[in-house]
Amino acid sequence: MKKIKNLLEKFAFFSLALAQEYPPPEFEHPQDLVDRINAILRWVVTFLIVLSAIFIAMAGFNYVTSGGDEEKINRAKTQLTYGLVGVAIAALAYALPRVIYYVVSG
Repeated sequence: MKKIKNLLEKFAFFSLALAQEYPPPEFEHPQDLVDRINAILRWVVTFLIVLSAIFIAMAGFNYVTSGGDEEKINRAKTQLTYGLVGVAIAALAYALPRVIYYVVSG
């Protein structure tokens, strides 16, 4: 877990290092803003899916190597739950804007 935390800290630092002040983008059409939001959403969903897959793999590894220890089995079940919740959130993050669009547009 410490390695993952260290990796996420490095990723956050790298992201901050790349973040610069850019002039606000000028959108000629409202669809340009929608396209930009959809591109960001795709990146976020991809990140959530990868992170969830890592949690699910870790849960499987911890379950297999638990050796019957109830504490390790419970930890693996918790990790599996978090991984599946991550997949569900990623699916909702991808589907919800489309559902709202179809409901609003009639």
